[in-house]
Amino acid sequence: MVEAACPTSSPVGQIRKERLFFTLQPLLLASYSRPTVLGAAPVGQSATRHRPGNSAIMPPILPRSIRVFAALPAAFFIAGCLAAGASLSGCGTNPYPYRIDGDNDMLAARYQMATENYTKYLAEKPGEPDVRAKLGLAYLRNNQPIEAIENLRIAGIQDPESTQYIDWLAEAYIAAGRTDEGIRMLRTNTVERGGVADWLRLGKWASKTGDNDTAKLAFVTAAKIDRGATAAPQIALHDLALRLGDKPEADRRLRMAFYCDNQDSDVIVRMKAAGVQGGPGYGFVPAERLNAGPQ
Repeated sequence: MVEAACPTSSPVGQIRKERLFFTLQPLLLASYSRPTVLGAAPVGQSATRHRPGNSAIMPPILPRSIRVFAALPAAFFIAGCLAAGASLSGCGTNPYPYRIDGDNDMLAARYQMATENYTKYLAEKPGEPDVRAKLGLAYLRNNQPIEAIENLRIAGIQDPESTQYIDWLAEAYIAAGRTDEGIRMLRTNTVERGGVADWLRLGKWASKTGDNDTAKLAFVTAAKIDRGATAAPQIALHDLALRLGDKPEADRRLRMAFYCDNQDSDVIVRMKAAGVQGGPGYGFVPAERLNAGPQ
């Protein structure tokens, strides 16, 4: 864990101040402690007081109060340099260790600590949606879905192009018992975006909440937009048919998925689960491709 990044505790700031101090300290000590004289002899040479017959004259030593006054410019100079060093170290402007600690906490499933570190980071850099989303995910994994919703919504506003935040936000709504709000949010997002992945996302979460009619409509819509070109919508329809106990439809959709991409890992896994062997005559053209018509 790291402490607040302030010049008094930041190692970088402390090192900078110490370097300035030890570089400039001799100037202050010399101007304060050495006798300040007018025309004094160089260091290492002794000055000789005036005696009869002696032509060398020792200039008078200035009073201590004047010597202290003479040292003030050096003191102010050092203080200014220390202040500059402090500003370079940046009190509260080096929050990146909090982000690193938060990421490590997430990997180690220390979700409470992750929320604390991400919160400290965002106190300095509130405009970073990826960290805001990580904070929301940390709250979600820490069984705090309300806080997760709040932060994930902010992340979505800051970065509306991200789809990962939408999945986490949907999960947070469902975890908070606000399923209707979650599905409504997904519907709005799907209508605004209108892509294959958006319809698949709506179908996935609708299926998880038991709304199989919405799920089937969403998956079929995805397949139509896709024009039967990829395996993902067919796999989604296959899985839904299996959950509903419609084995003929599940087999039909699996064969369509095989036709789209017989090397797709999801297709291969489901074929093994179904105990079928793929071959030249196994797959057939998806219905959505047949009915797509000219582009």
